[in-house]
Amino acid sequence: NFILETKGWEWLAAEVVLLSEEHRYGGTADGLAIIDGKVVLIDFKTSKGVYPTFDLQLAMYAMAEPEREDLREQWLQIDHAKIVHLNQDRLTWQVLDRDVESQKPYVAGLRSTYQWKRNFDSNY
Repeated sequence: NFILETKGWEWLAAEVVLLSEEHRYGGTADGLAIIDGKVVLIDFKTSKGVYPTFDLQLAMYAMAEPEREDLREQWLQIDHAKIVHLNQDRLTWQVLDRDVESQKPYVAGLRSTYQWKRNFDSNY
């Protein structure tokens, strides 16, 4: 059950507002916790599956800066994340480990692609 699975998680924050001035995006991370001595980004997802875009979103969150100044030092230590995935078809859940660092190199390219789409896609 969820209580057993998350036993030992020291929750530091929930609903953390983030901003990346460098890449010009923002968002809200679901949670931040210390797990086994490491600072871990937590994201809750309800969907039929687990998709690669989830990992990219976590990397973007990790690269942004929290609005709360008291979290900024710990935020810089994030190199790992967990997704708490709720499968809406099967009514099951699981906690999945994610590698944030491997996704970070793609963030700048994604932002460039987004800007290209805004500039040149007449249907946008």
